[in-house]
Amino acid sequence: MGTDLQRDAASARPIALVRGGATPEELAIVMVVLARAACSTTANDLTPRRTSVWAERARLARQPLAHAPGAWRSLALPR
Repeated sequence: MGTDLQRDAASARPIALVRGGATPEELAIVMVVLARAACSTTANDLTPRRTSVWAERARLARQPLAHAPGAWRSLALPR
């Protein structure tokens, strides 16, 4: 059973070496790195990104006007 798996793994060539004289150990390291990079997911990949406050569409809508004495003055102040 083990020899069948080894033969199948040896016959399947996901990467072809075009130039250079890489040893089988070096190719194995490259395969491990590529496989790990393809399978790795971090917490940042799984959580949806929050939209920036500057990009929110609600920011384009006008804020309701305050009704009180001196309210016009408070509109000029930062919130």
